[in-house]
Amino acid sequence: MLFYVSLLGSRSFQHCEECLPLLRKSMSQEQPATVINISGRKGSIELCPGTERVHGNYAYMCSKTAVNHLTRILSIEQSDILTVSMCPGWNRTDMGGPSV
Repeated sequence: MLFYVSLLGSRSFQHCEECLPLLRKSMSQEQPATVINISGRKGSIELCPGTERVHGNYAYMCSKTAVNHLTRILSIEQSDILTVSMCPGWNRTDMGGPSV
């Protein structure tokens, strides 16, 4: 369920796909278009597992890895649009805990 909510439920791919025509229409030499996807440290293949503790967050980690992969594919296929994944850092949430 968490994977569904994090990647499919947020409709990351559909949102990007639906916005591409509008982004292209609005962009200029002075104002390039940018897609920013929200990811997380747990979505890093480089850091997983071994240097990062998993704590059973498999679905969350997979969903963030999928966001990173989607971002990479979009950056290759839509090379005229800057496409990045950003990690906002650890935030105080039910999942993150109170010690943020």
